Amino acid sequence: MSLYYFDASALVKYYVTKPGSAWVMSLIEAKEASTGVPLHSVFVGTVSIVEVSAAFSILYRQRKISRKQRDNAFAHFLADLEDQFILVSVSSEEYYEGAELTKRHPLKAYDAMQLAVALHQSRLLRTHELTLAFVCGDNALLKAALSEKLPIENPFDHVVPEDRV
Repeated sequence: MSLYYFDASALVKYYVTKPGSAWVMSLIEAKEASTGVPLHSVFVGTVSIVEVSAAFSILYRQRKISRKQRDNAFAHFLADLEDQFILVSVSSEEYYEGAELTKRHPLKAYDAMQLAVALHQSRLLRTHELTLAFVCGDNALLKAALSEKLPIENPFDHVVPEDRV
């Protein structure tokens, strides 16, 4: 089993076809053939609730998706928070770590929070000798994650023809 932390840029690719969507879907939907048990665990921070909603709304305002697609995608995402993903709450500790991350890296506030939550989960999992990979499509955030010694995956590194809109 592999463990992943998805930031909002990666999560959106699960609900709206964009470059890297097929790879994201394959990770999230991978199941053990005989049991149907998921092959991967995907962690998602509560900060993604706002970020994913904002991303869908931007796509709607840019006329890349309809209002109905926006609303359906967000409803699907909220339902998946209950049974598809491991939702991680943000504590005040992560807010302080996020603030420190903005001093070390050129990150926007929510990006720093995503990284802070992923780093916290990674430290917790490491005590059990487990590794968490940070999945993100933002180069500045990926660079910061690498600098913080967090393994990364970029959906843009896995683009296939099926990702075309």
